[in-house]
Amino acid sequence: MPPLSSPIIDEARRRTALVVSRHAATLRNVSHGLGAIDLEVWSAASLDELATIDPTLVVLDLDADPTLDPVNFIDATLARAGGSSSRTTVVAVAGPGSRRRLVRALAHPAVAHIIPKAPGFAPDPEAPMQYLGPDERELYVALHRRESRATGVAPYLAGGAPVSLAEVGDATMKDETVAMIVALGERMRLGAEKLRRIEILAEELLENALYDAPTDGQGGRRAERRVARTTIHLSPGERVKVRWGSDGRAFALSVTDPFGSLAKTTLTDHLGKLLAPGGITPAHGSGGAGLGLVMAYDAANQLAFTLSPGRRTEVTAVVDVAGSNRSSLERGTAVHIYRSDEEP
Repeated sequence: MPPLSSPIIDEARRRTALVVSRHAATLRNVSHGLGAIDLEVWSAASLDELATIDPTLVVLDLDADPTLDPVNFIDATLARAGGSSSRTTVVAVAGPGSRRRLVRALAHPAVAHIIPKAPGFAPDPEAPMQYLGPDERELYVALHRRESRATGVAPYLAGGAPVSLAEVGDATMKDETVAMIVALGERMRLGAEKLRRIEILAEELLENALYDAPTDGQGGRRAERRVARTTIHLSPGERVKVRWGSDGRAFALSVTDPFGSLAKTTLTDHLGKLLAPGGITPAHGSGGAGLGLVMAYDAANQLAFTLSPGRRTEVTAVVDVAGSNRSSLERGTAVHIYRSDEEP
């Protein structure tokens, strides 16, 4: 039987994925996720083993050669494999000390997904943490969403999980919506730390959409944030749409604005602040200058951005609420970027 067609793959090319990793658990987990969306998987342990296969998708384990700058590693991999930034989607994964390297990799034009490896166990208290590879279901969901063009929170929740919807047009509506989102977590009896992460995500993503995203007729910001907090009143057709829900394991919320003023370069510039010496620790509520996105990155386990310039921006955040808050934070944060040229 021929492979099923897919919007992310040129039908004139084979559905081929290349995995570059020395890590057995990464190879196993990635193969599970890629095989589930009907991709033929090729693997190599290093650049020296690469063949020219013109892959449609590359999963690059940055730990395969941690001495290389991530962007240079991606360029070298694409060159050896016959791929290109314009037609090959790259997923970067990494384990120990991965945050800075993964954020750096996201700046490459071919990279649409960065996924930290899931922590496993340490053989003894003095031994380093063992990593299990990227979560295979998370990889599957990320790539299946790219193919299906699904939006909102549904892809991250078990089928049938109830989803709430609200529209926000001013600061009062924002505060009411944040309270409703947090109330769901309270009904679930989530701990204070998880509730705080959910509140930060709701606050920051809504403030970005409500105060920073609205543009004037020339594409400029409608009002500075400090003014917008009290003056922004969006018309019914401009209101920000918020969806949220949980299946008991994941808590997901999405915020969609009809302005489409967020670009990937802006996103990577803002997250690049994480690479500054000593990192960045903005105070809650400071907002602006991309600090809200940095805070959202710190609070979420997954952030998915659907970008449609001049039309809409959707940001979906997922928090793993099944285990302890510590284990949830140890998972790190995956980022997924999608482009949509469809009308909202």
